[in-house]
Parts: sequence; C-alpha cells; structure tokens
Amino acid sequence: MSINLQHVFPSLLEGTSKPVLILGSGASYGHAPNLNDLFTKKCQDAEEKLDCCSGINFSAPTADDNLYSWAESIIEELEKNGIAVPKLRIAEKLDLLSDMRWQPQISYRALQNLARHRVIARFVREKRWQAIWSLNWDTYLETALESIGINSVIDATLNDFPWTSKYKTFVTEEDYDVPDSVFKLHKPHGCVRSLIYARKALNEGNPDGIAERLSERFLITKSEMASLAKRTTNQDHNFYANIREAFSGRSLYTLGWKADAEGYLLKTLESVGTQLRTQNDDSLCVINRSYYETGGHGRLATIYGKTKEQVYIEVEKGFSTDDLLLWLQAKYAVAQLLKWAKNAKKAEIQLIINNLNTPNPAMQRLIYDWADCLLPAWIRFCWRAGLINYHHNGQLISPHDIRMESPDEHIPLSLGGAERVDIESSIPLLLSLIGEDASLDLRKYPGGIYREKDRTLIVPLPGWTTECNDLAGLKPLIDEVKQNRGFGYVERIAVLPVGYDSAPVIDNVHYMLSKKLSTVLNTLAFAKEGAIAVISLDEVSGGGHA
Repeated sequence: MSINLQHVFPSLLEGTSKPVLILGSGASYGHAPNLNDLFTKKCQDAEEKLDCCSGINFSAPTADDNLYSWAESIIEELEKNGIAVPKLRIAEKLDLLSDMRWQPQISYRALQNLARHRVIARFVREKRWQAIWSLNWDTYLETALESIGINSVIDATLNDFPWTSKYKTFVTEEDYDVPDSVFKLHKPHGCVRSLIYARKALNEGNPDGIAERLSERFLITKSEMASLAKRTTNQDHNFYANIREAFSGRSLYTLGWKADAEGYLLKTLESVGTQLRTQNDDSLCVINRSYYETGGHGRLATIYGKTKEQVYIEVEKGFSTDDLLLWLQAKYAVAQLLKWAKNAKKAEIQLIINNLNTPNPAMQRLIYDWADCLLPAWIRFCWRAGLINYHHNGQLISPHDIRMESPDEHIPLSLGGAERVDIESSIPLLLSLIGEDASLDLRKYPGGIYREKDRTLIVPLPGWTTECNDLAGLKPLIDEVKQNRGFGYVERIAVLPVGYDSAPVIDNVHYMLSKKLSTVLNTLAFAKEGAIAVISLDEVSGGGHA
C-alpha cells in the first residue's frame, strides 16, 4: 500500500533551521503503560497501599475521574496529613519505579529499541533536532540515545568528539547549566529516573532537599497540566522561558501527543504565536493515530495558522509510526550518499531518492532496512577498522574510540571535513542490493546480508585495501550468531569485497579477507580453507559464487 504525504519534512531532512520535537504518550504506545491502564489497573491498589501506610481513608474514584484528577485529590489528602514528598509516594504506589515497562534497559544486541526511538536518537547525533520535549515519564528515548552512543552527562564523561556524545535531561533548575554541545532533552512532566534519584536521596537522608525538588517536577495533577498559575518556581519559569525561546522561528513536530491535557503548553505557545513560523510547509507536523479537531490539535493548528490537511500525518492505519520514521531515515541516508556519488552512480542514487518521494513500506522495505541496519553497521565498521582519518581539535579520532560494546553506536553521515570512504564505498554496496531478489534479509545479522533462498550469510568487507587488520567492527554480527547458538540459519558464508569508483577491489585481497573472517568466526564449520566463499557485488542478488 502506498501512502500519499504532502509533507516533505524539509526542516528535519535538510533545513538549516532545525525543528523542535514534542513526544507524547503515543510515542511509547503499546510498550509503556498508558494513563488509562494506570487509572483502571493501579489506582485502587495504590489507594489501598497508601491507606495502609498512613491510616488515611480515601474515597473511591468516580466513573468520570481520570488519572490526573484522581491524583490531585490523593496528593491533597497526603499533604493535609503531613506526608513527606507525596508525589514520590504516589509514584511508588503506582509502580512507576518498579515496573520495568517504564525504563527499558540497554541491550547488548543490536536494533532492540523501537524503530521510532532509534531513528529519533540517530537524528540527534546527525544534529537534526534543535531540542526534544518529552512529556512522558518513561525512558524509551533515553535508552535509545544511550544505545547509539549519546550518554547522559550524569552517568558518563566522554572524550571530545566531533559529534553529539552527551545529552542532559532537563528536570530541575540546576539542569540548565550545561554547555551548548550537550543535547537538551526537556521533560517538564518529570521522569522515572528522577523519581528513582529522589528515592535514593530520601534513603540517604535527603541532602539539600533533593528528593522534594526532583519529585516536585513529577506532574500528575489536573490543575498543574491546565494552568501556568499552579507552577511558580524558578525551574518552572525556566521551562516556560525555554518554550518561548526554542519554539520561536522553528518548525514544530509532534509525535503521539493529543495536546489536550497540557493546557499550560498551548497557552505558552499562544503567547508567542506571532513569532512562530507559519510560511514553511512543515512549520507544524502533527503525527498521531487520530486528529482531535475540537481538542488540542485543532487549537495547535490555529496557533500556527494552519489547517488539518496541512499539518496532520495519520499513522497506525496501514502505515505505522515506525514506518514513518524508517522512511524519513531512508530519505535522509540516501540524500547523504548523493553528496558523495560520482559519475553514473549519481543518476542511480537519484532514482532511489525519487522512488522514496512517497512512502510505500511494502515496496521500499529493503531500502528502510539498508538505512536502519546495514549502512550504520558498515560506517561503524570502517571507522573501527581505521579506514577513516578524521582529526578533531587537532587530534586523530582513534578506531578504539568507536565503542563496539554498543552494537548500535552511530557515526553521523552528515559529518564533513574528511574523505568519507565509508560513505563512498557504501554506494556500490547499496546498488548491489537493488534487484529482483526478495530474499535478502538485512536485519538478521547486523552488518551482514542473509540470503534466505540459499541460506547464505554474505559479509561485506573493504576490498580496496590490504590494511583492514581489525575486524572488531563485526562484533554485533558475531554476537548475533552466538545468540542464535551458532549458524542454525546459515549453510554457507561468503565474503563480499567492496570497492568504489576511485578505489576498486584489489586483486590479492580475496584470500586475505576470507582467512581473516574465518579466524574471527572461530568455528570448525568454517575453519577449513575454501569453506568461506568469495562473491562479487554483481552476485549479491543473483546467488552465484566466485
């Protein structure tokens, strides 16, 4: 099925003025518990636990109550009875700190994040977002950022890289004191991690009132969501001032946000409505399962001077949120290749770009998987193998600076200032996949091409040089082999030497690469000389062996 989208997303994919992204609960739909789940499944149990702990008798929620109004009445009762840090107490009784669906862990396996969060995180490293505002308590985005190599400044101090390597979650006033190189993730409603830090501080005697400051940012009451008047601290003023500064003159993308409960945010946007950009096609993009004309979306469109038809991108009805983000990632990635393509290959890459103008997941899946799986792995491998000479602040980026313990470590395609042989060599690799063979699987073995029709695992390796001595970049592929308890899916392995226009495959590299791969695989099944075949780019879709 083909989906017609009038949006071309220029601010995200190519513009100099980068957009701001707002994430609502729909961004984690089906994974983190939603508000209805909390209200229907947790509230009564939470009341009983709080009642047991404090001796307070609570009335049952009425049928018309929602989570926010219920929480407001509970917190008021806790405060009346002198219960310390009431928001932390209610969060604990709702299992926000213990239910792991709120805080997914980083996996040692590649591509374990939701595609939507993974692509959003990669666009952070590509420096395509001005800032992100997450209205969610969960940490799916944080986990995705850390999976691709962008670490919280609380948890790690990293070397200085030419790409974004640190992010800061803005929850309290103290969080605003960070350098410009740190990416800003605003969480005005608080965060599960902050609540965990609040509990830790409370257990340690609550030095300097840390528990109160962290838990106070946990917005869960109806009146807080509706009006600025309920929020009067310095940290609140910082959030509101940042809205006015960051949103003015930039496109706004919203994902999974109904825009109905957060009246304070809409009122702030209305206050700077004349400064919001209204001329560009993507000045406002509302990505959601449904469009709420009489609620937040209609009001938001009015603020930007747009109509529903101009702003709304419908997802989940034959075209998922993940499909949309994978399509955008593919468009961006192929456009970066075009900058490095030479001669006749320019026309071939341009044809792929033209075919991506309208999303069509069924017909474009191979390109989505190439941009999501094979290309990042290839780029990462080339850097780890020492094939890219990139200097930053007078220092050469060492191959060992590329973290292979993170299987989704992302090297930005947009990074200039050096000869990007990794990108140039990826062009013939991509073109070799285009054909009639529908059995190519680029996801099963990260960095490899699995050809299902003859159960062949094809491993692309640099063929233009004999200096590729470090195959540590294949670690995610090897780990996946081990995860599958060996080569259960694979009957044969083939090395694919890759060259490019100005550096073709050299004659004596085939035997060397197959021998090195055999050593890395370290398995009797492929240890014999000749057990690993060698194929050419022309044979990837065809099935022949050299």
